[in-house]
Amino acid sequence: FEGIDSEFKELMKDAISEVNCVNVCSVEGRCEALKGMRERLEVCQKSLHEYLDIKKKIFPRFYFLSAVALRDMLANGTNPPKIMPYLGDCYDALANLRFVRLEDGEMSDKIVDTMVAKDGEEVALHENFSLEGEVEAYLNRLTESMRKSLKIILSDAVEKAVNWEI
Repeated sequence: FEGIDSEFKELMKDAISEVNCVNVCSVEGRCEALKGMRERLEVCQKSLHEYLDIKKKIFPRFYFLSAVALRDMLANGTNPPKIMPYLGDCYDALANLRFVRLEDGEMSDKIVDTMVAKDGEEVALHENFSLEGEVEAYLNRLTESMRKSLKIILSDAVEKAVNWEI
């Protein structure tokens, strides 16, 4: 892609110096060059779609995202605060995750301890969770951590309810 991009920019540098559009378009070999760039861009686009499909197979909730949102998540996966706006698209009721405060008083940008629902309800995770590694891998681990946390909370609730006196 970078080669195509630089080739196109070089072509446009020549076009800027000429004020007559017909002259710019009539340069010998320009049409063939543009057609060749388009063909190579189509190959890049196909490769990108294949790459995104692989990521969707690893983390199926990516199917709920637009291609632009998915590319943004993958590009910013090592910076978890930047992917937070897309969590609601991956998880129906989840709006955000709350990052923990570190011992030095700074907010972590990798470790979370609470799920925040779209209605504002907060549910603590059973243990702090680290958002590190490939985004699709840590989101799969997050899904399991969320399930485990809810299972523990519900098991405790059932146990307490059994001991209620009626």
